[in-house]
Amino acid sequence: MNTVDSVLAGTARWGVACSDALAFLRGLPTDAVDLVFCSPPYTIARTYGTGADLDSAAWAEWLRPIVVEACRVSKCLAFFNVSDSVNDCAYGGGPEWLFADLTRLDGIAAVRPYIWVKMHPQDEDAPNNGQPGSGGRHFHRNGYEPVYGVADPAKLPPPWSDSTAFGKPPRYKSGGAMTQRLKDGTRNNTGRMATLGMSGQPAVCNPGNVIKAIVGGGHLGHPLAHDSEAPMPLALAERFVCWFCPPDGIVLDPFAGSGTTCHAAFHHGRRFVGCDNRPSQIELIGRRMATVTPSLFAGA
Repeated sequence: MNTVDSVLAGTARWGVACSDALAFLRGLPTDAVDLVFCSPPYTIARTYGTGADLDSAAWAEWLRPIVVEACRVSKCLAFFNVSDSVNDCAYGGGPEWLFADLTRLDGIAAVRPYIWVKMHPQDEDAPNNGQPGSGGRHFHRNGYEPVYGVADPAKLPPPWSDSTAFGKPPRYKSGGAMTQRLKDGTRNNTGRMATLGMSGQPAVCNPGNVIKAIVGGGHLGHPLAHDSEAPMPLALAERFVCWFCPPDGIVLDPFAGSGTTCHAAFHHGRRFVGCDNRPSQIELIGRRMATVTPSLFAGA
């Protein structure tokens, strides 16, 4: 198994450690990695065999210093796929408390949240069509999860990004030069959008902040993903890796789980460091990564 130090030194492509997330982050130097992307435990949804069943308020206080450290360790952005549960028809709201405290009290800057729409395996155009889930007779099933992005304000805008990765060619022909609506309601086609070179039809469209990714058995990007209690789809991690980490840069996941973020980083020509506090997950990541190869177009 590769060590985290060997990755930071440039002699290995990926490495993981068995460690508590906060202790792991505090042991890393400032600006050690290019991107943090992770999916921490969700409040009282699961215990993960470690007693990780905090209520919303306690969960927000537990995760808050971890997010602050992630912003220190990252050269720019840190993304957290988080959610809360509904009990007796009441939504916990832990993520909203957490990111309100980070921005109001800790001076952390937030970017506009991303939305992961959970797609049905048999119909990529219809989210959660026919799948069981939350809601019951009182409310509708939850078909999405947010991904919150944060950073030290001094590190924005990102030093590197590729906002058209995973984008597609325009569906419709251009209807003319792009314009923007000013505060007084009038339109202007000589301002900021033209300055940014956005007056014509792009070859590839910006895919936007709504991410459609298939969930369910056999659709998470690797068979071993299901050996973890709450795996996320590879397609979700791939977006952030390719959007915000430069080729050969380092991605960090302090809740590495089944190794989905590690898989995405390695496959797309990035390096990876991470940790999990369960030896079983470290062993699982080793088995998974033994089967992963870099893409022929990695880093392109």
